[in-house]
Amino acid sequence: MTGTEIGFAGLLKQNSINCPMIHCIVHQESLCGKSLRQINVMKVAVKITNIVRVGNRALTHRKFHDFLAEVDATYGNLLLHIDVRWLSAGKCLQRVFALRKEIPIFLKNEVTSDTTELENQMTDAQFLADLAFLTDMTSNLNELNLKLQVKQQNIANLFGHINGCKEHFEEMKDFEKVSYLPHIKYIDTIAEEFKNQFSDFKKIESDISVFTQPLTISVENVSRADPKLELCDLQSDPFYQGRTEIGLDFFKLLPGERYPNLRNFGHNGINDGKHESLRKQLFQHEIYQVKV
Repeated sequence: MTGTEIGFAGLLKQNSINCPMIHCIVHQESLCGKSLRQINVMKVAVKITNIVRVGNRALTHRKFHDFLAEVDATYGNLLLHIDVRWLSAGKCLQRVFALRKEIPIFLKNEVTSDTTELENQMTDAQFLADLAFLTDMTSNLNELNLKLQVKQQNIANLFGHINGCKEHFEEMKDFEKVSYLPHIKYIDTIAEEFKNQFSDFKKIESDISVFTQPLTISVENVSRADPKLELCDLQSDPFYQGRTEIGLDFFKLLPGERYPNLRNFGHNGINDGKHESLRKQLFQHEIYQVKV
């Protein structure tokens, strides 16, 4: 769809139509989490879960469930992780971390095979620090993934979700500088992945700012020439200063005779979200293909 030579984007380019394309946002977000899979913690968590739940281990699974109920644990079971579904990784890690005290006890007392290495890892301070870190990181990515899949959003909403997640990583980086320095390299790697994967947003960041904050954006930072003069008039008009409407609702207030470019920009800048098949957003005068 967004290839530069073939597909829809290629056809537009061949016909000299300037139409920046945005790749599948959810897929790009998933790619950003790949660097986290280098941490050995995920393999250990999956191994423990497999010992308890996978294969011909119904008795072990039942014993584990009864054991957790007996000690009044936070959760009553572990969750399976499917490698192709990164969301399941976060949920699996959350359960393992929440049951970090109960797991080594159960492995030692109830599992017949040799689990000494796993028991030692589940009581090792460095391993637990890595487990806590990876759990937090995957939780943030899972939360972002679910936000991106919410229906009837425009590209400004998606841009806001991505920036919010990046801010979370910066906060985590400040915390890790105090608590555990080795994790910072992973945060830097993910931050760089976000920068590379979502570089397309930079091309339309100015347009998004105009759409979301037309009354406060600095006119000097507006890349489009058409609405600049109208923005100056709009920001000087006291009638609009106290308005609380945002996005498309605000642009509907603008009279077409006085603000033709801004009104046209606002109405062409967003999809009304009524039709699922049209949830590939339209933004500004050209078409921006956003696959969510």
